[in-house]
Amino acid sequence: MPGNDAECLRAEKVDPARRRQYTRAQIAHAALAEMVFGPPNAGCSFKNKVIEAMANTKSAKKAVRKIARRTDVNGARRSRMRTYVRKVEEAIDAGDKKAAEEAFKLAQPEVMRAAQKRILHKNTASRRLSRLSARVKALGS
Repeated sequence: MPGNDAECLRAEKVDPARRRQYTRAQIAHAALAEMVFGPPNAGCSFKNKVIEAMANTKSAKKAVRKIARRTDVNGARRSRMRTYVRKVEEAIDAGDKKAAEEAFKLAQPEVMRAAQKRILHKNTASRRLSRLSARVKALGS
């Protein structure tokens, strides 16, 4: 028996657990979803993840592709922001005020850029910067 549902669709075109035939549209959608999102995880229920949310119109299929692209870009931006914030926190933990101030100067525009790009809410970004700034200031005293 194949390891995951996508292999079931390719190999047998029958879900062994449900013993039901997939329609051509469901098989085509599974192939499209695998192209866009990659293969599903082993053990995931393929039906619950992809087929129930099948894009039926041309515009819906395009929206799925756009969302996949934006998710990747937003993930990269979020990761970049977290890296800068982590450098500030590491400098604070090390007790190095000068390094923490330098790292904070670099992190501040990254966090605000994330808010501008709607990776974070603007109030969340301001709160995080305020708390980091207070921690950096507290190092000197």
